[in-house]
Amino acid sequence: LLTHPHDGPAVELPAGLPAAGRVADGRVLTLLGGHRVRALAMDAPGTGYEVTAPGGERLLYLPPGGAPAGLPDTSGRDATAPYDLVAADVTGRPDAVARLRASGAIGASTDIVAVHLDHDVPPGAELDRRLAAAGARAVPD
Repeated sequence: LLTHPHDGPAVELPAGLPAAGRVADGRVLTLLGGHRVRALAMDAPGTGYEVTAPGGERLLYLPPGGAPAGLPDTSGRDATAPYDLVAADVTGRPDAVARLRASGAIGASTDIVAVHLDHDVPPGAELDRRLAAAGARAVPD
C-alpha cells in the first residue's frame, strides 16, 4: 500500500493491513505484480505517481491542485510515448493538462479522467464545457 497525504502525518490504516509506505520523489517502487510506481515531485503539496504496468501501459496520477514540478521524468520510458491514462485535477489545474499535452506526455489517444471534482466545481453544462475544453471526462464515483 502507498500513502500520499497531501500534508500532515501518514494515513492510518485498519488493523490487519500491511503498513503503508512512501516513495520519495524520483524513486521507483516495483510491486509484487510487476507494476512500477515512480513518485513525481509536484509544484504544490502532494505527490504524483507514474504507474507502469508489466505490459508497458502507463498511468499518471496527479493530486488535487498539483502539476508536475517541471516536465515528467522520461528516463524510464520512451520520451515520445504519451501516457495511456492521466487522472488529474482538470478543473483546478487546466494548466497542468496543457503543459503535459505540450510536452507530448498527453497524446491523441490518452484517456484523461478528471478527478478531485468537489463542491467548488461548477455543475452541469459548465463542468461539461471545461472537461470538453481539456479533452477530459468524468466518471461516477
